[in-house]
Amino acid sequence: MDDLIDDFLIETRDNLDALYSGLDLLKQNNTDTKALENCLRAIHTIKGTSSFLDIPEFTHTAHLAENILCNWRDTNTPADINDFNEIYDHIDTLKLSAIEIEKKQIRSHDNKDNSASLSSQPISKIWLKFPVLIEKLNSELNKKIDLKMFGQDTLVEISTLELLKAPLTHMIRNSADHSIEHPEERIAKGKPETGLLLLKAISEDGFLIIEISDDGKGFSKQAIKEKVLAKNLATPQEIEKMSDTEIFDFVFHPGFSTATEVTSVSGRGIGMDIVKHNIKKSGGSLAIQSTENKGAKLIIRIPHTPA
Repeated sequence: MDDLIDDFLIETRDNLDALYSGLDLLKQNNTDTKALENCLRAIHTIKGTSSFLDIPEFTHTAHLAENILCNWRDTNTPADINDFNEIYDHIDTLKLSAIEIEKKQIRSHDNKDNSASLSSQPISKIWLKFPVLIEKLNSELNKKIDLKMFGQDTLVEISTLELLKAPLTHMIRNSADHSIEHPEERIAKGKPETGLLLLKAISEDGFLIIEISDDGKGFSKQAIKEKVLAKNLATPQEIEKMSDTEIFDFVFHPGFSTATEVTSVSGRGIGMDIVKHNIKKSGGSLAIQSTENKGAKLIIRIPHTPA
């Protein structure tokens, strides 16, 4: 657990720096949508990871800050000085909390593992937390989900591992919350009451390929099309000419979500944006395959030497 906390503190420092930088840009131009999207990615990652690690004071404060940012985005309301003061207070609180946690970490262990100096490590380094995450999600969502992992020994460069942590966490949370049905709904559809979530990694032709698949309800093309039209992201004529791949790609658009309600797990249209952002930073690509009511598969392809 100490290693996970250490990783969380490193990641959180970076995200807090990104928040301060983004807010500074928004103060100069309160309609800077790119700066706002960067702030949302950072705070959403902090909230999600702290929730998984069960640091409630962190999760609560991050949620309050995220609410303000989401209100700016969803209502197109220019940020005012009171909002800025409030969100800076929340971020300062997160920074102080991180410092206190770091002090505890230093007191509890002085001799850290030097394995981080290696150029590559097994992907299991970041996969180890996912069974615990699924247990937590099962409890939060009142679902039954079985996680199976293959290829844990696949070696991945350290820089790529760091970029993959947030995307994989968000994709697993998204599958659990939005795709895999509740037990009673699965039984009514003739499915086993326990949903299946598969995580697979392989090395092939110079690429790291990661697949996250489930046997849930998958993505609804119709729901995506309706949301695309509602947000004026394409015309009806343009949508009719699009392939399934192009339609599913809207899922990664900032602020895009087909969820009917926002939960503590997902639904704000931020998580999948983080996925695309980090994968592109690594020089990789991602695609969605889905058959409605039969499940979905998200495929990540990353060069072994990131761009």
